[in-house]
Amino acid sequence: MKSKSLLAVSCLSLSMLYGCLDEITEAPETSLMTCSTVPLQDDSGVKIICGGDSIGIVLNGKDGTNGKDGKNGKDGSNGIAGSSCTVAENDSGNGYDVICAGKKVGELKNGDKGDKGDKGDKGDDGSSCTVAENDSGNGYDVICAGKKVGELKNGDKGDKGDKGDKGDDGSSCTVAENDSG
Repeated sequence: MKSKSLLAVSCLSLSMLYGCLDEITEAPETSLMTCSTVPLQDDSGVKIICGGDSIGIVLNGKDGTNGKDGKNGKDGSNGIAGSSCTVAENDSGNGYDVICAGKKVGELKNGDKGDKGDKGDKGDDGSSCTVAENDSGNGYDVICAGKKVGELKNGDKGDKGDKGDKGDDGSSCTVAENDSG
């Protein structure tokens, strides 16, 4: 931006200088005539100073309109399907290798054994458990600390058993009158 402004200032200065020469009978010494530019405080342009005097201001032009958007690019190729990845135990036995498309892409290592946990709280007293007939009448509910924790159900009636063996002969028995008469 500075080089364009400096070029504009140079052209403006020369054209003004030539225009003034017609009116001046004696041309000033050009080696004594130096020109410079000073930016305006609001950055809207530059002030032209020649020979210590301000000879004009060059303002910045307005911004042009934005150009049209470019065309969309082509779609990329599809990646490898995730189903081609597998996890297999590694050779050292301390973890697993992640293999995708036949190449090892990562590993999952077994962590170090953690510290022993704190001792747990004392459990409820076992004597607080009771057994009561259930509402259906087909068994019993097991109740511990006021909560049903299980049930005991009556089994179905079994099939009739086989006939037993014949008993001993009754002739070995005797009957006698007792003394009380």
